[in-house]
Amino acid sequence: MSKSIRITRTLALSASAGAMLALGACSDNDFDLSRQFGADPALPEPTSSILPAMKVATVVGWAEGETPTVPEGLTVTPYAQDLGNPRTVHTLPNGDVLVVQSKEARIFSEEEVYAVEVVAMVLAEVQDEVEVQLERARTRRQRRNQRRFGGGP
Repeated sequence: MSKSIRITRTLALSASAGAMLALGACSDNDFDLSRQFGADPALPEPTSSILPAMKVATVVGWAEGETPTVPEGLTVTPYAQDLGNPRTVHTLPNGDVLVVQSKEARIFSEEEVYAVEVVAMVLAEVQDEVEVQLERARTRRQRRNQRRFGGGP
């Protein structure tokens, strides 16, 4: 492909991208939000922009003594309270539960710090074991390739 064709394609692509960005900035705000509900909602056309508008939900907890409705024979029991915007929950093989929080600054108790240190130690041990297993797999692969294709030490 010649240099002039590449330059022409690059300019055409750049112009197309610029036009798309300019058109993406145009919007129609005359949409009736009340028509989005029901059996046949009238939804707005999807739009895209460089910085999309974000609406973050407000965190609303359960009232004191209130719990979710569950099937008969099951119960809901909180095992952690007063969490600041919990985002992700990880359950470790030993049953410990890790909760990732956002927008929360707090001072941790000595027990909590110890728990984090234990988790860090467990994760380090797991990482070490994974690295050992990967090295063993690399060694087996190298030996197998040497047997198949010859050569090597």
